[in-house]
Amino acid sequence: IYWTVAAAILAATRSASFLFWFYIEPLLCMTFFLALINIGFHGFIEFDRDGKSIPMVNSTTIVDSEDDFFGEFDHMAHHYSSHVYYRDLPALQESKKQEFARSRASVFRNISIIELSLFILLGLWDK
Repeated sequence: IYWTVAAAILAATRSASFLFWFYIEPLLCMTFFLALINIGFHGFIEFDRDGKSIPMVNSTTIVDSEDDFFGEFDHMAHHYSSHVYYRDLPALQESKKQEFARSRASVFRNISIIELSLFILLGLWDK
């Protein structure tokens, strides 16, 4: 359906430039951006002795980030506590601190998801 719409836009506008800049380029950029941030959100994988994935490791939580306005950087809550309103996330995170420590959770402070993703991709583990 995507390419059918692209053909219709091209037929209607008769402009390959318009088609590229307003239809194809945003798709490519957003696909790249979503892939990049998903590397940060799911860049760490660990299994317990029974071979089950450890949710606290497999989904990243970033606290005290400068650009986290609605709790979007608490990816563990996104997957495992989606019923929690973003204003209640600090209380949820506080209640999970012992579990975070016990499972060696993927919790980071004062970093953006873009920075974390780039650090993972570039292997900058000591940053």
